[in-house]
Amino acid sequence: MDDLAIPLTAKTNEELHQNLCFATSSILDTLRAHAMTPNLGKGKTEILFKPRGAKTQAFRKQLFGPQAPGCITALGEYDLYKVNLVNSYLHLGGLTHYTGDLRREIRRRIAIAHQSFNKHRKLIYQNEHLSMRRRSEIFSSLILSRLLYGAETWYIQDMKTKEYLHTAIIKLFKRLLRCSVEDHISDEEVLHRVTMPAPAVLLRIKRLSYLSSLLNSGTSAHWGLLNQDHAWLDLVRDDLQWMGDQLANSCGLGNPFEHTERWLEIMQFHKGYWKRLIRRAREHSILLNSRYYTCVAAHLRIRKRLQDQHFWGAPHEHQSSNSFPTMPFGCMLCGISCKTFAGEGAHMNRTHGQIHPVRTLIDGTQCGACLKEYFTHGKLKSHLIRSESCRQQLIGRKMQVQPAPGHGSTRDAELHLSWDGRLPPLQAGGPIPLAVCPRDFEQDNMELFEAISLLIVEFEGSDFAHLESEARNIISSLPISPGLFAPELCGAFRAHFIRRRWGMTQGPLLRFNCV
Repeated sequence: MDDLAIPLTAKTNEELHQNLCFATSSILDTLRAHAMTPNLGKGKTEILFKPRGAKTQAFRKQLFGPQAPGCITALGEYDLYKVNLVNSYLHLGGLTHYTGDLRREIRRRIAIAHQSFNKHRKLIYQNEHLSMRRRSEIFSSLILSRLLYGAETWYIQDMKTKEYLHTAIIKLFKRLLRCSVEDHISDEEVLHRVTMPAPAVLLRIKRLSYLSSLLNSGTSAHWGLLNQDHAWLDLVRDDLQWMGDQLANSCGLGNPFEHTERWLEIMQFHKGYWKRLIRRAREHSILLNSRYYTCVAAHLRIRKRLQDQHFWGAPHEHQSSNSFPTMPFGCMLCGISCKTFAGEGAHMNRTHGQIHPVRTLIDGTQCGACLKEYFTHGKLKSHLIRSESCRQQLIGRKMQVQPAPGHGSTRDAELHLSWDGRLPPLQAGGPIPLAVCPRDFEQDNMELFEAISLLIVEFEGSDFAHLESEARNIISSLPISPGLFAPELCGAFRAHFIRRRWGMTQGPLLRFNCV
């Protein structure tokens, strides 16, 4: 009875809840009748519940709302049983999520792989006295086997998680090569040097091996449940087509969809030959990647040689003096650029202690204007940034609280883990506070505003180059974003200050070229 998992289904949520209570009480009563004491603690006996269909939102409020007990109560013959409701459960070495999401499971597997790598890092994996082929074989046996345990049943739903898994596996390969952080090498070069297949190919191999095991299990496999998993079956079809393409010129099996019976016969009755075919397809994909990398590297070396001999001129990038950066994110004080606005915000917070002013309006996880519950600080912050009416009402009330832990903090991670997407934002009951005169945050940087204003007022003469140089020095001495000097802002700046200072309608204008 250890590690027992029982799936239940019903036509409605109410019927499923009744069946769940009946099954729980029957199983636990049976254990008590045989003098066995069931462990109902956390991590032992737990229930994953996924409401679907009509009236799902009301049923979720009943099970997971703020007033919910967080457990399923079942009345048995011997006792009243309370079994915890959870979002995920660790069963047979794999973390099962109630939505089928694999992000937490993949992160857990990556952590296990790095932990296993650290145990014998110097002795085996980074030992220069062992050849790379031998180290790769040991790496596949001891590290990849733990990383990809149960991966044959994975179906990754979003591209972000796929990219995370790909990057994590490539980082493990780089650790095997002892690559430093400063070494910027392509994924193809990493795969060529470690003689390993791509991360996507590793998942294909796992599924193809598992397919043979399923066919050999006979009637003990749940074929009806398996046939309903259309997403996983599409992956298997794509894997078979990939394997057919890899073996097209080395065996006479033909296309797997035109000669399906022949392929199924090999999977079911010739398991050893099927393993050799998988190994051959794996090695062929490695050689294809190595050939691609070798050709590209040769062309790059030829181009570099031609450039050194001045036979190949490097393309010149012409940039107009009036052009602005396409992504004006960064810090003028530190002289760095960022790819995204989020990266700029992270730098401003960690280096200069600047926080988003919206965080001073967050007191708990409920919006004080519309009375909606958002469960996490990060979701409430996003709501206040996008909802002008709620933000302006809170500012109009002169609300000012101690900034709550933001997105990525330990506290917000705990709130997100307890919420885990089980409920949408809930509207609280009661009267909504009376509306006040709306106000919003000041968009101008007053420190820069005053410094530039004083510079222009005190300027005398006609040396505009010196004026521009002094303005640049002021800007580069403040922790501000280059986005402040977008073309439309610079136009307003010039019109407001320079033309007001000299009373010009046309004439020389101060230009900020932020590069």
